[in-house]
This record gives sequence, structure tokens and C-alpha cells, in this order.
Amino acid sequence: QQFDAMVCLSYNCGDAWVRETDGVLYNALASGATGAQLLYAFSLWSKSSSYNTKGLIERRMAEGNLYLNGVYGTKMPDNYSYVLFDANGGMVNYSVQGYCKDEPATILVEPAESITGTNSKGETDTYTFDGWYTAISGGSKVELLDGSLPAGTTLYAHWKDSKGNVVTPPEPDVENIGAVTVTVTSSEVNVRQGPGTGYDVVGSYNNGDKVTILEQFTYGGTTWGCTNKGWI
Repeated sequence: QQFDAMVCLSYNCGDAWVRETDGVLYNALASGATGAQLLYAFSLWSKSSSYNTKGLIERRMAEGNLYLNGVYGTKMPDNYSYVLFDANGGMVNYSVQGYCKDEPATILVEPAESITGTNSKGETDTYTFDGWYTAISGGSKVELLDGSLPAGTTLYAHWKDSKGNVVTPPEPDVENIGAVTVTVTSSEVNVRQGPGTGYDVVGSYNNGDKVTILEQFTYGGTTWGCTNKGWI
């Protein structure tokens, strides 16, 4: 059943997960993870054109059920669920988590520990993560994932400024690097509204395109460059 589950996933996603030896799914399988850890790892492989889609998330949950319980089927079982995450001005490592409603799960998706930016008064401030909530502002704080959350619920990061006020952080400070021209070496490189995969895709570049970068922003070891279309 475990072999069959991975064949099903690989038929849909390819075998990149095998080569990503530092990846969440690879390490979950290698360590013999079960339950919430394994379903989380499966759910991360549910993106189409950089977006998590309902159909793919539910397929991953069905494959997780096969892997764990030997149940062959194409539908997400009734006792499985998933939530989506919105960094709400910050940045997040992943944006979805699948889990079993019968076994309340700790939230494994993590945002940046803090954000430094310029507030509306032109002052530099540091914003710290205050938890996941059911609304962009207000709402209820969620610390465990269970059956009380409808499948597909979006949870929003809340942030506090240095005075303890809950706020939406400003856009991240970027570095002006002058005009630097680079050549795109991959096909269909997404252009986003901001420097992070949590921002909407607004366009793309193709292999061989010459692109001028004027600003850059580095987060989590990844450097983003701002073009006349947006961020890559």
C-alpha cells in the first residue's frame, strides 16, 4: 500500500520528491512518520501553477489514506481535512496543511519569526508573529487543527509591532542595487506582486529573456529581484 501510494503521487507529480533529500516528504517517509506529520508532507505536493488547488489537495489526502491505512480510493476520506495559510503581509514557508480531524494536529506551517519594515510614520519597526487566526483582523486564534474547521478554511497570520499592537506589516524593506541585467534560464518563470511565493502571480518570463533588476530582497536564503513587471 505504501509503494502504491507513492506510485500514484509520482504519476501525478513526477519523482522530484525522491531527489529532494532535504524535502519534507522525503524526510517524513525516511523517518517512518505517521499521522499528522505524514499527511502534512503529502499535502505540500498539491500545487498547480504555484497555487494549491482543492482537487490536488484532496488527491494527496486520498493517497495519504492509502499509505497509512491501505484504503484504495480517489476521494479524501470524511475524517480528513486541510487548511490554507495567508501570511497577511509577512512570509510563510508553506501554505497548506492536511490532517486527520480525529487527531488534533499542531500547526506545522511557520511564518518568518519577525519582519522589519517602515511604518506609516516613516519609522523602522520590527513586527513579530502573534499566531494564526480565522480572519485577517479579529477572528479567533487557532492553535490546533481539528474537526471544528471546515475543509479549505484559510488561517491568517497576525503580527504585533514593537508596542504590542496587532497590525498588518508594511511591505518589506528592499535594497536598491541600481540597474542589473540578468538572463532568464528557466521557462515560465512566475512574476509576483511581491517578493515571496505568497504573493499573486501577475505575469511570467521565458527562457532567454533579458530582464533588468532594480531592487532586491532576500528572505530565507532566497533572493528576489524587482523588474518592471514585478518580482522574480
